[in-house]
Amino acid sequence: MSDMTVVKTREQLIEELKKYEKIVIYGYNNIAKTIYRFIRTNNLQDKVIGFTGPKRKKEEILFSFTVQEPEQFSGTENTLFLLCVSESVLTKGAERIEKIEGPKVVVDYALFCELSQEENVHIDFMCPGFTKCGTSSLQNALKKHPGVFLPTPKETYYLHWRKKYDDSPERYKEKYFANVQKNKKIGDIEPAYHNCAIGAYECFGKDLKLIFMMRNPADAVYSYFKMMMRRTEYKKQVGYYKKYKKFDVRMFDDFMNDYVFNGKDRRYKYAEIIDEYLQYFDKENMMFVLFEDLIQEPTRVLDEIQEFIGVKRKEYKSLPHSNDGKLVSKNYFCARLNRQLYRLRLDLPGNKNKKLVKYYRKMFAFFEKRTMVENKEKMLPESRERAMEFYRDDIKRLEEIMGRSLEGIWY
Repeated sequence: MSDMTVVKTREQLIEELKKYEKIVIYGYNNIAKTIYRFIRTNNLQDKVIGFTGPKRKKEEILFSFTVQEPEQFSGTENTLFLLCVSESVLTKGAERIEKIEGPKVVVDYALFCELSQEENVHIDFMCPGFTKCGTSSLQNALKKHPGVFLPTPKETYYLHWRKKYDDSPERYKEKYFANVQKNKKIGDIEPAYHNCAIGAYECFGKDLKLIFMMRNPADAVYSYFKMMMRRTEYKKQVGYYKKYKKFDVRMFDDFMNDYVFNGKDRRYKYAEIIDEYLQYFDKENMMFVLFEDLIQEPTRVLDEIQEFIGVKRKEYKSLPHSNDGKLVSKNYFCARLNRQLYRLRLDLPGNKNKKLVKYYRKMFAFFEKRTMVENKEKMLPESRERAMEFYRDDIKRLEEIMGRSLEGIWY
């Protein structure tokens, strides 16, 4: 593919676009969408005649264009094929791209990142992990700080739904950051972003400050397991209730075998995930907070967090307590219902219909009271032992990253 031009600046991109009467955009993920929005900002959208890209199983529509096969556009006179895909997709699809007849220009990945960061909300700090490690308590504490702005509710899930809408950056901005006041540090506490290092970089840039909240992985994964037994996200988890009739701590062993020990869910492989973030962000922009420290010394830890994000110190005498996570589904029927309700919840963060969102939230609260029961049972000792052995090597790597021994705290 040596005949392709690579554009690395917006000036070069505009220059190439102006040479042709028609433009076909190859790609339909975040890169293609960002470049199309840039084209539209420069009033060149009338040149775009369609989208194409790698093979897909289902039909897609982008910006009112139905995504077509490349052959539909090949040979069209005075038409530029603008390749807006990642380098890996470009390499994997080389044979398919070679067959396209016509001039081809590649948008450099660094240019895409630059344009993406400009169209997204500027965020000063983010907490991208980890679930069940005190992130809700941190949210409640920083919400009280006059120098901090956090979106409401906690967890917008933006990096998970941004592919869904053509106007995602604007939708995100309008829904969660419309009332941002000047001179406030803007943050986002999103434990679901533990696996979104590249997305965080693409949207918010390498200067983003990152706070990683961590907890003994055996305790964290058990707490997470109970959360999953509350919302039963997957059919297999509903099946645990069919097997045991009601919540039973032995379900935890099934959960670990089905999701954790086989590597499907690695959210508490802290070091492994942080190493991925280190590919895009400097370690100097990272802060590592232990849940155990936060519980025992909330004032000191919150002081350090305030200093890290760059706000004037506010005195916290205690840690706002929240999100105990003791509820689980009552039985098999309730587990099935809660799975369907959870699937509805996933569509709320990006939905701009306030009345509909309010209605759903009331409905969720109604069913929660009727389908869940409190459970305080602890995991079996042998289950804890297996979990700690599984996470042992990752803990050692985490100690290297943090420059701190966790002996006496986690093991």
